[in-house]
Amino acid sequence: MNAAPGALIALLGLAPFVSTGPAVAQTPYVAASTPEPGAGVCPGGMCQAAALEGVFAALAATEAGTRGRPVHILQIGDSHTAGDRITGKVRVDLQRRFGRAGRGVLPPGVPYDGYAPYQVTVGARGWVMETAPLQPPAGAPTPRTGLAGLRATGTRDALMGFDLDAGSEATVLGVCGRGAASVLSVEAGGVGRELDLGDGRETLCRDMMLPGPTRSVRMLARGDGAVIDSVRLDGAARGVMVSNLGRVGASLRDLAARDEATAAAELAAWRPDLIVLAFG
Repeated sequence: MNAAPGALIALLGLAPFVSTGPAVAQTPYVAASTPEPGAGVCPGGMCQAAALEGVFAALAATEAGTRGRPVHILQIGDSHTAGDRITGKVRVDLQRRFGRAGRGVLPPGVPYDGYAPYQVTVGARGWVMETAPLQPPAGAPTPRTGLAGLRATGTRDALMGFDLDAGSEATVLGVCGRGAASVLSVEAGGVGRELDLGDGRETLCRDMMLPGPTRSVRMLARGDGAVIDSVRLDGAARGVMVSNLGRVGASLRDLAARDEATAAAELAAWRPDLIVLAFG
């Protein structure tokens, strides 16, 4: 059908919404003035800046060589955190200046298809992955999980492996979970050892010193029922470690639904100097 533009507009019923007259220039853009500091705006653009004094002091001590343990920054959030693109860049920049203290905390195994964290490649077979459901406003039952929001339950001979990039070698393996009469056989640097996660009644966080800086860590379940909530890979004693634990689509409601005892055990083991919550 051929018709004049005005006739077509009338036919489609768009005449009240479309002007066929001469074009009129748009209103020029004028930037809004910066609001004065008030209830919703903090002076200098940063609220409660004094709360960051501790982490800056830790970084200064690290740079001066007077701090004997890593500066650990832990970010918990949604898909942006899970993807590790922002935290990965922050990790590289801070480690370039202050030293590499390891890859940090990771969820157990492969939490979702396409999982590709920076500085490490993760593989798993034989583990049953259980992810906490996203919480509706009224709440919903959720499995017992730590801050990663998921858990991996092993069957006999289930294998989980971590291959680290050059420069991100691990010297300490940390595992939080429950044993259920099962132990983990850990192989790193050509040396095998066993890691006991208890009897399954409570979450335990165990640290294992590795035989030396290593880029490959393997964990094998020696029975059914071992549960892993999180894995930590520490490097040098000095430097910065940036951990990212994200759940696609998560909100603060989901963080509030995590098991308190498990989260408390994890935080006591990880000793973060700064916790960043990145939701929304």
